[in-house]
Amino acid sequence: MKNRNKIIALFAIISIFFTSCEDQLTDIPENQFSEIQVFSTEEGVETAVNGMYAQFQGYDYYGARMRLLLWPHSGKYQSKQGANNDANKLDAINTNINLDKLWRGMWQTINQINIVIKNAKGNGLKNEATTLGQAYFLRGVVYFDLVRMFEEVPIRLVPTTKDDIHIAKSTKEQVYNQVIDDLKKATDLLPDRGEYIAGRPLKYAANGYLAKVYLTLAGRNSATTNFPNFNSITESEITVASINNFWEEAKKELDVVITKGGYSLTSTFAD
Repeated sequence: MKNRNKIIALFAIISIFFTSCEDQLTDIPENQFSEIQVFSTEEGVETAVNGMYAQFQGYDYYGARMRLLLWPHSGKYQSKQGANNDANKLDAINTNINLDKLWRGMWQTINQINIVIKNAKGNGLKNEATTLGQAYFLRGVVYFDLVRMFEEVPIRLVPTTKDDIHIAKSTKEQVYNQVIDDLKKATDLLPDRGEYIAGRPLKYAANGYLAKVYLTLAGRNSATTNFPNFNSITESEITVASINNFWEEAKKELDVVITKGGYSLTSTFAD
């Protein structure tokens, strides 16, 4: 009987111990900021914008992976990494670790951008326009990279949740429409020279990228030869803008950069 009472008492103590541990292990992260807190001030928004650029230039995107995979095509660069031997031979395969990491880095960048757009839109802060301009510009750039490298990819315009991790691919035409739409928004929202932080994109960067998009489409469509099963995109398939000729649209965008951007050619060294 005594042993039974001891066992009951022991279980009671253990039960109390685990109950108190459970109470103690309830983690309330008071030293972390919520999205609401971050995007409630101009300073917090700028921190989130810096996060977009950090992701964009990180090792898994422009910081390294993009260079490792694409620069060998220039003929002037080769990685000494054994994992990149196939890319050095211009024959990258889907098991290349840099390709896998680049894919992940690009989507992480998209997600960071979408978080900023979701929280900055309509917040009424003074830097709302410049924030959205930079976000749309970067998203257009990332999707332009994605469609040129992989063609058909999903279009994600809101932050990813566990319920929508797997979504269907969009067509190449739909992705190019999204690229153009984002870059056009950026031309309206990005600041002009002297209106914002030096070194950040101006509206003319978006004009320049739009020209690059139009030149890419025009050049591929006008090429005398293309790779097998090439699917050209015509002007009529761009529904987010009225376009009659890609070459002419590229010229319009570049004329804006030349006449309004405040840029000039470097002087001849001999002079």
